[in-house]
Amino acid sequence: RYGDIFPNAVVIVATLRALKMHGGVSKQELNTENVQAVTKGFSNLRKAIENMRFFGVPVMVAINKFVTDTDAEIAELTRLCNDYGVPVELNECWDKGGESIWLNALWNSWKAANQDLNSYTN
Repeated sequence: RYGDIFPNAVVIVATLRALKMHGGVSKQELNTENVQAVTKGFSNLRKAIENMRFFGVPVMVAINKFVTDTDAEIAELTRLCNDYGVPVELNECWDKGGESIWLNALWNSWKAANQDLNSYTN
């Protein structure tokens, strides 16, 4: 590997807006709650997770929360990630700025899963 740099983990930052679009929601309807579209759109995120797992790197998901995201949508994405075995945390930096210290929570949830730090394959 060029530069001898090996990642310890991958954080995929996901938005509910993007998942809803992948689930068939039009741009004009993204501010409307649609849990079914989140479920349907998860197939896109699932593929991204699979792609990163291919390299043997632990994968985590950060939900980049917007003010239009509903508790039901967040709960559904959290459930889907948990069911798929991926640590997930809510990132509220868009709304709260530096008060939202989501990365530490994400890192702690990942460490709690006891995943191997040296599993990267090139």
